[in-house]
Amino acid sequence: AAGDKTKIFMQGLPYTAIKEDVAHFFRNCGTIKHIDLPLDYDGRSSGSALVSFETTDAAAAAVALHGEMFDEENGRWVKIKYDTP
Repeated sequence: AAGDKTKIFMQGLPYTAIKEDVAHFFRNCGTIKHIDLPLDYDGRSSGSALVSFETTDAAAAAVALHGEMFDEENGRWVKIKYDTP
């Protein structure tokens, strides 16, 4: 639905990231309903994720992590914003 503030889109994930890694990154934000890791046409990770949260507060906490380091080992900064249809 338009104006749905419970879903976020993140970019900049390492290609090796799995759903558990994404869930761990957002562990302090609130309850996650669903995580989708879209694949590129060649079947590899696209380095992005769509995450649906239970509440708008949880999604807001997730968006507040924009620019944080997802994986210190690889030094990857993630972009996080509300998902727009």
